[in-house]
Amino acid sequence: HNTWCCLAFYPGLDDPELLYGNLFATSKGLSEQGLGFKNNEANAGNLYHKTLLKYQDVLLAIAKGLNHRKPVYLLGEVFGPVQDLTYGLVNPEFRVFDIYVGEPGQGRFYNYDELVAESEISGFELVPVAYYGPYSKEAELSVRDGKTLFDAVDQIREGVVIKPVKERTHPTLGRVQLKSVSPDYLLRKGKKGKEVTEFQ
Repeated sequence: HNTWCCLAFYPGLDDPELLYGNLFATSKGLSEQGLGFKNNEANAGNLYHKTLLKYQDVLLAIAKGLNHRKPVYLLGEVFGPVQDLTYGLVNPEFRVFDIYVGEPGQGRFYNYDELVAESEISGFELVPVAYYGPYSKEAELSVRDGKTLFDAVDQIREGVVIKPVKERTHPTLGRVQLKSVSPDYLLRKGKKGKEVTEFQ
């Protein structure tokens, strides 16, 4: 969990203040308000917009595969020198965990096998998989804690996201997707030795 990022293709916008007239990036906070970052000088150094510039060809390739007829949302995490856990990176990187196609609230998320296939076709990297198999509490706890899954990095694991390989909804939860956060992450020490928690 560094920062949630959404890269979007929306057909037919033709807005001169967006990249290619119909590509934009958004953060969790802006997305909840239906807003995105403009392609202008003020946003030139913006982390989300810079990520869009790096992944614009990937996004356009996915949109092309759908004949540019439907909105496409590439959802992922920007991580590295974004918070106190840097994963040994000098520059931020982006990993995808979801693709959503269609109008918000009317489209669908890709199933896991579709997401993997699209990553191989379009050339983007996915978040690492800690476990693939039947769910159990024991399986969850066996992969939630410990070191990060990124090679050669001596850093704690932040936790895991649990979701089915075939997308489904639950009457109470909505989309079936849960986060199990490591206690080591919640109670970690920041760069200056101060305790950092998710509850501050």
